[in-house]
Amino acid sequence: MKKIICLILAAGFITGCVGSSYKDSIIPRVNSTRLEYADRFVAFPEQKERDVELEERFDELLLKYAGSASRIINYMKEMADTYCQSPFIKHYHFISDRTRKLKGDKLLEWWMLLDVTTAVHETTHLFSDWAACMSPEYSTSRPGILSYYAPTELMAVYLEDWGVHYILMTETVPSANITPFIKDKRLLKQSRYETYVDPSSTYQSTQRDGVYGLMNEYHAYYYSLVVEFNKVKDLGIQMSVRKSETSRTIYSFYTDNYLAFLQFSAYLLTYFRMVEKEYPDIYSELLRNNTLLEAFLRIHDAFKALQYELIEVIKSKSEDGSFHYRKEYEMTMAEYLLPANQSMLAGIREKVKGF
Repeated sequence: MKKIICLILAAGFITGCVGSSYKDSIIPRVNSTRLEYADRFVAFPEQKERDVELEERFDELLLKYAGSASRIINYMKEMADTYCQSPFIKHYHFISDRTRKLKGDKLLEWWMLLDVTTAVHETTHLFSDWAACMSPEYSTSRPGILSYYAPTELMAVYLEDWGVHYILMTETVPSANITPFIKDKRLLKQSRYETYVDPSSTYQSTQRDGVYGLMNEYHAYYYSLVVEFNKVKDLGIQMSVRKSETSRTIYSFYTDNYLAFLQFSAYLLTYFRMVEKEYPDIYSELLRNNTLLEAFLRIHDAFKALQYELIEVIKSKSEDGSFHYRKEYEMTMAEYLLPANQSMLAGIREKVKGF
């Protein structure tokens, strides 16, 4: 997802399809006293046909369920309004064609809620990549022009109780290198593993930015779960629009963002273990990156607590008090709970004061 931007005018993004044969390459970074700045041109992507009524309802749902992600959305809106000489076109790009075709159908709102989650997730990526453009400390941009300068080595994270922080991206290696360190090889067939880890794509930030790309996804999936949680708490949402043969609520079948916590936590802890063994110099540098470590712990703890809360809320709203766990849940939980991973987690806590 890295460094592809249309200033959220339509929040375009790119995914690649190239193999990951470059696994063993080390990704160099400049040091903190010599940040690399890039001149970025702000493009106006082709817009879908506008539907004002649909867009207004989408805005209402976004505002209602974004929760703490509203800070991220407003930050990107301010950025677009500052640099684009154009009104912020909000998130209409994320109203899917599937949803547009359902206008007038009773399931329209249901599918629009899915689009709201996507909008928040992708906007969080763009925030992580480009928030430094609005920072007086880092930006050298001039408002009112169609290009701007920003450091390419900083990743922004935002948490409600921590504010906005910038992580300096240091030398790293592609995330595909963790594959030999995954104990349960069934995990290698999970769609998120294939998308973000191996075989993945050379265009994925998880390969191009290694551990920092994984953190970028961790951050975005946390905010996906924030939206999901706000939706399941809403008593006005009928969670049994459709039922399975076991009468469990459709919502526990529909969402798997709780599983993303276990997946990306395991990927990140395994990454730290991998570099500790294979790239000790890189590992030492990561352990000196206190903002990275603290961001990881803060997202981990917030994500963990929220996924448990979400499951409990769904149980409470289910007719039979149950929650349908995805079949991958137990094996992913076991990977996350591996003694080696939990030992690494404890070691990171030792390095960061207050944890």
